[in-house]
Amino acid sequence: MYYVLMVYNPIVLLISRGTQIYKNHITKQTGAQSSATITMNLVGSLVRVGTTIKEIGFDFYILRSYGTSVLLNSILLGQIIMYSANTEAYLTKTLNDKKKE
Repeated sequence: MYYVLMVYNPIVLLISRGTQIYKNHITKQTGAQSSATITMNLVGSLVRVGTTIKEIGFDFYILRSYGTSVLLNSILLGQIIMYSANTEAYLTKTLNDKKKE
């Protein structure tokens, strides 16, 4: 049963993070996403890859899951960096609009 869960985990990751990546790409900004949270997720995924290799070895299903997580978190962090100016402008405009109401 453990391996069945590991097979479906990358699919869930692709759906959840993939939709966020796509939305960021379309809007060219990342909204209120936290760079600290994404960075911690990325570092955690990298550590999981390292500890899995050390403790279990090169188990394809587990490493595929963590590798998918590393890839998607890297893309999200890249988007935060790439779209930082657009995000700042969007958040400033949103805040100003809220103050006017």
